[in-house]
Amino acid sequence: MPPCRGAFLAALLLVFLSEARGDCNPPEPIRNAALKQEPKPSYPAGTELTYTCISGYEYIPGKRPVIRCLDTSEWSQVDVFCRGKRCPTPDIGNGHIVEDSELRLGDQITFACYEGYRPVGRTEARCVLSGSNVDWNSRPPHCERVPCYPPPEIANGRHNGQGDSYTYGSAVTYQCDREFSLIGNKTIVCTVDKNLNGKWSGSAPQCKDEILLPSSGPNVTSTFPTYTSSLPTLQTELAWEKLFIILQEIKDLINIKTKSFEERLDGLEKKVDKVIYEMKSCCQQSREERLEEEEEEES
Repeated sequence: MPPCRGAFLAALLLVFLSEARGDCNPPEPIRNAALKQEPKPSYPAGTELTYTCISGYEYIPGKRPVIRCLDTSEWSQVDVFCRGKRCPTPDIGNGHIVEDSELRLGDQITFACYEGYRPVGRTEARCVLSGSNVDWNSRPPHCERVPCYPPPEIANGRHNGQGDSYTYGSAVTYQCDREFSLIGNKTIVCTVDKNLNGKWSGSAPQCKDEILLPSSGPNVTSTFPTYTSSLPTLQTELAWEKLFIILQEIKDLINIKTKSFEERLDGLEKKVDKVIYEMKSCCQQSREERLEEEEEEES
């Protein structure tokens, strides 16, 4: 080969190798970003390309959205520099967001209501693209106070509730008509069950024409087939005397009986006599103690 021809081929090879070594092919797409420049078939070594975030995304502070064509015909590595924009914080009265979230594009959240409230509407929402911005694909639910049915009415008594609207936390108190005693809890409260339905904290009390002997009084037990009762603790002698009259009336009623009643009421008269005797003894003792106290005070 002539010397001049060999030199020419060597020079041509050097130029080819130089160009091949320095060029970069078009870069691979970067997620959530787009090139600012028009794309080209190839890029010489040292070329820098700048990116912009697509709709719904924003730059991450401190990250540089630039890549460079290296002498190795490869593009430089770059950290993620675009992130989803943040949706506005939902306003949910009497409720909250269940899980922690940055509330950014693509995030899904779940809503829950505070105790005593239940949701009306969807309980989930997703942050989605809305034009060039982001927003939730559904509104948060309305948390309404859990309602209860009106409290039950009772015979020989009433409650202090007003109207037909009762919600979580509402309380009603019962009281009996005169000469009737309240059996059970006098106050019930509107609560909520596991299915977020309202329910009263207990059954309504009953009003009965019964007499409760006070726990601090004599240890007297009396059972009547058709008449059992309980008054609040009797603390005055006058109340005891009224009780004597009531028991005496019961005794009189027992005396007015037919033969068919005699078998059914066998022994009842003796029980009533015993109650009257013991209660009279109690009151007599109470009078004597009171007189002694008065004499001591006078002296």
